[in-house]
Amino acid sequence: MPDPSPEDLHRIAAERAAMFRPAWFGRLFGAKLPLGETFWAGHVGLQLVLMPFWLGLIVVLPQIAPSLANGSIFVFFALSGAISALVSRAVVVIALRGQGGPWRWPAAGLSLAITVVSLVMLYRWLSGGA
Repeated sequence: MPDPSPEDLHRIAAERAAMFRPAWFGRLFGAKLPLGETFWAGHVGLQLVLMPFWLGLIVVLPQIAPSLANGSIFVFFALSGAISALVSRAVVVIALRGQGGPWRWPAAGLSLAITVVSLVMLYRWLSGGA
């Protein structure tokens, strides 16, 4: 692969700067991004956002205000499950369009599995299971 041109580098930098901004989330959840970006940035990249949120809601807030512990845990699991479901929907839509080559179906299956795990964790927490 040849070295990228200065124009390519400028375009890549602009695309990276647009990630995790409101318009990018609209494109992500609307299945308007490539499969790789939707899957990897949607599931793995968003964990970079959710983990500090998790730290605040699950670890810090209950220490400061114990009465808010149950609500903060619910908010985290519900938000995590909703985001996972939106990303999975986008991955499946992209796969159904035939985009993403031979990886589209493994990506769709793994994406749905990630969402199922998120929703099972929410259900288990709500039902008082361990």
